Amino acid sequence: MIIVNGATGFVGRYLVDHLVKNGEKVVAVGRSRKYDWFFNELGVPFVQMDVTRAEEFSKLPTESVKAFVHLAALIPAAVQEITSEVFLNVNTLGTIRALEHCRKNNIGRFVYTTTLYEGMEHTELPITEEMGRKYALTGDHAAYVISKAAAADYVEHYSQEFGIRGIILRMTGLLGYGRLKGSGQKEYSTRALLKFSTRGPRPGRRLRCGANMKPGATRCMSKMRFAPFPWRCRAIGREGSIS
Repeated sequence: MIIVNGATGFVGRYLVDHLVKNGEKVVAVGRSRKYDWFFNELGVPFVQMDVTRAEEFSKLPTESVKAFVHLAALIPAAVQEITSEVFLNVNTLGTIRALEHCRKNNIGRFVYTTTLYEGMEHTELPITEEMGRKYALTGDHAAYVISKAAAADYVEHYSQEFGIRGIILRMTGLLGYGRLKGSGQKEYSTRALLKFSTRGPRPGRRLRCGANMKPGATRCMSKMRFAPFPWRCRAIGREGSIS
């Protein structure tokens, strides 16, 4: 069984769909119930849970879980007032709570996705896995990136301290479509809020490598199955190990 936390997001829905089609037993987890219809169509059980409440992790399965995929996160575009506290509580502490659930229940593999913004201050392109983080400590994304980077460090800490196989995936800009019902149709497509396009390397302009959401989810599954241990960070970009 694979637990996908943050299953109601764009990456989460594609990943759940892909796992099921590849014969995996999946439990979807999220804060909202607005995509119940989607999981019902797939025959996937859904658990409503808030990562800011440690006691709610008791709702999750504890037996025969081979991997915990942690996609749940708060991004700047989803909040009205950007403060460090809100990102810390969801992104950093939420990840620690998920790691603790895995530690207490002997779940041996933990997949975590971080952000391309942790490398946005690199001037050498492309950004490879070995280059590490370099991000701005000011601006509207600073608190968000700090919270994601801290969470990634906790994944590595739990890997080294407790032997949980932590796999950290640094996502690039993602292009995606979500399945939503409406307009008298069974479903229709809508563009993801988080959308980046590939830009040419003009002077003074960074390259943002775009990957489609669906193959992005496929790569998540591949790395979850075959990643060596320990694995600090794997870049999920359009051309392999770059952002």
